[in-house]
Amino acid sequence: MLSSIALEGQELAIGSNVSLAPFANAGQVAAFRLGSGSMPFGSGLPGSGSLVPELFGTGCPRVGHPYSVDLARGLGGAFSLLAIGFQPGQVPVFGSTVWISAIGASTSIFLGGAPSQAGAGAFQYPFAVPSAAFVGLRFYFQAGVRDAAAAQGVALSNALEVVTGL
Repeated sequence: MLSSIALEGQELAIGSNVSLAPFANAGQVAAFRLGSGSMPFGSGLPGSGSLVPELFGTGCPRVGHPYSVDLARGLGGAFSLLAIGFQPGQVPVFGSTVWISAIGASTSIFLGGAPSQAGAGAFQYPFAVPSAAFVGLRFYFQAGVRDAAAAQGVALSNALEVVTGL
């Protein structure tokens, strides 16, 4: 039974002071830090082996904490481009969708993995939140992977929304 809930800044506490068997968590308080994280969204465009490159976040995008934007299931050893923007969008391209409305920056990355092997390509792109001045910002990422088996020669990943926190 929930008996209390408190929110202070980015801290959420949920607790119960009632002990009712068989509930193992009765009488305990759980605390959560809100306001940061990452969420994959949208769909991509398949490449070799009919695989869609998968973009996801690892870690927690908070000041002083390790975080990276990662790609898996790409073509091994292939050239990729990671686009970074500040707003989501839906721009049709290559028979698929670019999920970033205005690309603010991009970086090229060669995928690791066995060369030319479907699904073996991957990268880790470190993404640091340098100071509290960046808390609450939203970043949007999507990758394109050069792949001759994909429509127009480019496989697209899903997109990733990253919200920075303290």
